[in-house]
Amino acid sequence: MPAAAEDDFESLVAREREGLFRFFFWALGDREEALDALQETLIRAFRGFGALREAGSARSWLYVIAANVAKRARTRRARRPRTLGAAAAEDARTALHGAAELPPAAGLEAEETSRRLAAALAALEPDLREPLLLFAVSGMKYREIADALGWPIGTVTTRIHAARERLAAALRRP
Repeated sequence: MPAAAEDDFESLVAREREGLFRFFFWALGDREEALDALQETLIRAFRGFGALREAGSARSWLYVIAANVAKRARTRRARRPRTLGAAAAEDARTALHGAAELPPAAGLEAEETSRRLAAALAALEPDLREPLLLFAVSGMKYREIADALGWPIGTVTTRIHAARERLAAALRRP
């Protein structure tokens, strides 16, 4: 890989690493699985980056790889016993909000909110959860999500709306 392409890949990774990790963390619900998926995505992207034709499409291309890695991870997990709806790991708040320290009362409230959000996200079907996470956590636009997942934009819009409605209903319940 030429040095200029390497620099471009490094800047792409620097910009997208945190968003990719958050996507994987909330899509897979486990920090270690998210780190493994991130590593697999970056290895695949590095290997294929030289063949990428348009530099402007690198972000979408990277999330296509990420979406495929997440699907494969869920498929592997489906072969094992699973615990959908389990509380998120202790580091879920950090993965969602960053590492800033909260006052004790706010910290307890944030933990409860993160726990409820993690449970509600885990209860969503992957076809609803994935586009919502790409939008909300990774900051992708609907068109980029449609390209990444290979879906029509109307499907992306509908599924994100349905996911938001289900999350809102789940979070309203005590």
